[in-house]
Order: sequence, then structure tokens, then C-alpha cells
Amino acid sequence: MRSIVHRVAATAGAVALLATGCSDGSGTKPAATPPTAPKPAVSPSPAVDKTAEQVQSELQAAAAGIGTAAFTISPNSPNGDRSVKGLSCFVSGAVLTPHVPGRAELVRYTENLRKQQWTLRNPVEPDLAVLESGSWDINLGAGPAPEELKGRLGANKGGIAVEASGKCGPLPQ
Repeated sequence: MRSIVHRVAATAGAVALLATGCSDGSGTKPAATPPTAPKPAVSPSPAVDKTAEQVQSELQAAAAGIGTAAFTISPNSPNGDRSVKGLSCFVSGAVLTPHVPGRAELVRYTENLRKQQWTLRNPVEPDLAVLESGSWDINLGAGPAPEELKGRLGANKGGIAVEASGKCGPLPQ
């Protein structure tokens, strides 16, 4: 388990990423989705062979009704080349919430992910959860927004930091 310092750092990093307008790799900012906006239905993807884009879509859909979410995909290669078979990717971001989230929000978010064939690795802690599906792992941490970002987050007081890692999969055609 990560220490509280790592949890706070993860939350701060993801909230900072969202506050500064993380990118989906296309050079455009993802559209922020208000918590009450209806989300299109996402078909559960298989527990194996998910692409980074499928993981990103599932993370986004799971945030419906919880907060404003944005995620970015980062291949683990110096030039962003995803043609290498078996290359690992990271999908990072946050779900910003109008209040400081805790275990209830983590449980709700993990339940939404479980509907998409993600499996909890251990019971949800007050501010930490870990899930897996195929080659992918997700680490979730909930907490308050860092002081230095509060002025840039509007009415949001905290968030759920999300860091997923796994095999990139082929680029969508």
C-alpha cells in the first residue's frame, strides 16, 4: 500500500493535470462533463486486450454523476510511438468533485468500473482503491484539492486521482 504522502501526491498530480487542462494526445482539451450531464452508455469491454482508449472511455463513463472527469493517455516511449508490440501505457487524470470525496465516492466509482468488468484487488479503503482488468491496473486515491490549485478549480473542493497502467493495444483505425 502506498503511504499517505504518495496518496496525496497522486491526488495533487492528477488534480493539477485536470486543472491545467490535460490533453488526450490530440492537442485538444477534453470537454469537461458536469456531474449531472447524461453519459452515453459504454459497453463493457472484455477483461483482456483492452486498448488505452477503451480504458480511458471506461474511466470517463464511470465518473458519471460523481464529478467532472478528464483523462490523458501517455505511451511509455520517448517519442510517443505505439507501434511497438506490448508497449505499456498510462491513462491518468482525475474526477473533480464539489466536496472532498471519501470512501462513499470511491465505492460508487469502483462499482461503476466493476460493471465494466474491472475487479477490485482489495476492499476499498477510506481514500484508496485498486482494480484490475486483463493487463491493466487502476490506482484510485481520493482527497482534498491542494491549496495551490484551489483558485483554479472553481467550486471543486477535491477529487479522485486516477492512474491506470497496462498494455497500450493497437491504435484505433
